[in-house]
Amino acid sequence: MHEFSLIVIAGKTYIFSAYVGCHHCGGYLIAEEYSANRENYVRWIADSGLFGERDRILLNNFEACVEASSSHFANGVDTSKAHRAFVKFTAPKSGVVCLIFRITRFGYKQAYQDCYMARAMLEEVNSSQNVPSPWRETSITSIDGDSIVTNSITTKQLGADSVTANNIAVGAVATKTYRDK
Repeated sequence: MHEFSLIVIAGKTYIFSAYVGCHHCGGYLIAEEYSANRENYVRWIADSGLFGERDRILLNNFEACVEASSSHFANGVDTSKAHRAFVKFTAPKSGVVCLIFRITRFGYKQAYQDCYMARAMLEEVNSSQNVPSPWRETSITSIDGDSIVTNSITTKQLGADSVTANNIAVGAVATKTYRDK
């Protein structure tokens, strides 16, 4: 499983979320710790709580299960109706986690099970934040040879021999020398 592991910042708080749906089954989103070399399972960190098709799976007495039907995935994911499961966790000292969608409950006398997951998102959050932020497309930052391509760079200090821009706000740049084209 080491190929599915992620490196995170030890001690920081994260939320892993995804839209999920189940047909005749149930599951969890789980965060597990792996060793720094990514080869060994260390421990379970946290899980989302059980979600699934409540009235069609076997539950233990008094076991809670959040409704998460697969019907909201009939034509792609309907984010206004699909269940968004999430697991909040503090990154372990190893800095390596494995994020899992685990199927754990199956339907009573049902021959067919289906599970769906869409729009997974991992975000670093403040420790007081208890729910995921609204889902959003990720920005793409690529470093290609000698250039960085991104929608935004925020910094306290930037050192450069030259900066080329289509627009720069007046007073936003302090320079040692100014050269007019």
